[in-house]
Amino acid sequence: LDLLSRRKKLEELLEHCLTLRDLVKVERYEVRKMLGEAKKFLELFPSDFHSVEVEKYSLLAKTKLQNIWTMLTKSEQTVRNELNGLLDGQISTIIEPSKPEQLCLDRYSDSAIEDKLMGSGGVGGGKDDELKKKIVEPMKELLKSEADYIEDM
Repeated sequence: LDLLSRRKKLEELLEHCLTLRDLVKVERYEVRKMLGEAKKFLELFPSDFHSVEVEKYSLLAKTKLQNIWTMLTKSEQTVRNELNGLLDGQISTIIEPSKPEQLCLDRYSDSAIEDKLMGSGGVGGGKDDELKKKIVEPMKELLKSEADYIEDM
């Protein structure tokens, strides 16, 4: 394939990866709902005949969704890298590598927010640390209340 048609194919693949990413996020909602129902079943009927199967397939659903997400992000990154290598010698804007995004079934918001908050308390002293502390402490409380709220649902 010539350079232009190869680039077009890679851009189409990248677009397809992004579409699949959105579809997986939609399916995550359905899986999360199903896991919630399974959890309720296990709480109500812990020694039921089907409890073992429910636990087994709940874990399988989590694992499969996580594997699909991992495979999709690796494929997307491979396409981005290939496209960047193709565009390196040209004047066109190089596509930025995507930030690694974790697909988490236990939270509805940014999966890396806790890491960002925990990493923000640097060494040293002064006004900056006090300001960071004023921001970080309420955020930690908010995250905890969000986690409690989700758990109660």
